[in-house]
Amino acid sequence: TFLEMARKYNLDGYWHDFMDTLHVPCHAAHAHYTSSPGEGYNRCLAAVRDAVLKWKPDFLIETRMKMSNINVKQFANVLETYDMPFDFDLNRGLGVFVKSFASGVATKLDPVQWHMYESNENVAKLCATVALMGIPVFGVDLRLLPKSHVSVMKGWIKFYREHRQDLIDGEFTPVSFALLFPEFQIRNARKIFLYIGASSTAPVNVAECDEIYIVNATDADRVALILDGIIRGQWHTNTCNCFLETIRSSDKTIERSSEYLDESIPQGGLLALWKS
Repeated sequence: TFLEMARKYNLDGYWHDFMDTLHVPCHAAHAHYTSSPGEGYNRCLAAVRDAVLKWKPDFLIETRMKMSNINVKQFANVLETYDMPFDFDLNRGLGVFVKSFASGVATKLDPVQWHMYESNENVAKLCATVALMGIPVFGVDLRLLPKSHVSVMKGWIKFYREHRQDLIDGEFTPVSFALLFPEFQIRNARKIFLYIGASSTAPVNVAECDEIYIVNATDADRVALILDGIIRGQWHTNTCNCFLETIRSSDKTIERSSEYLDESIPQGGLLALWKS
């Protein structure tokens, strides 16, 4: 049935939804063809996966929490957090959870939404979060948004496209374990992206990195952070606002391998550092 519908409408993917409670045991008198509902659940998902991927190898099979778990990972190639369009903190917190076991598949947060009168800085935090935690996804009507919000989105989508391969291939690692205010890093070769979700930060090891991006997704206009193992010498810095426009550039001399960084970074903006 899944394959027939996919072929008929030339679909690119399916979203498996509302299948969270199918593991409840069945005690009815009719015949049962598997040892448990769980086994039947897995066999059905495997049949769908095998059929559609044989027909179209890049077919998308997406699911969300609670189904986005280690068991279902073998049957899907896109994992998403739970439905919570207006709970920014929980969305990003669960995003860290999903990323922890999502190697080899794509991830995305629940599509972010916001009020049309929201501040540009808060919109930028949402955009930065979905850009760094997987495929950027939005649940807004672009026709109703003010131009400033669209400009924020354009800035962060451009950033995602410029760094897409590094964000996809990089190693995702939580730095601190506060559920609702995460601090995490994505590192690929000598480039590292640091997402700061709260003013209380943990030290980050940036040894051998010569390109550092620090994203301010907190409610403060400063970020204080210890960068361990940083390369000594001359660095160039760019500070960007929530539109990712450069508002300040400077050169900085790093004299110690453990640098205490205390910088003014606009909310929803970032600080970029390059080794000279």
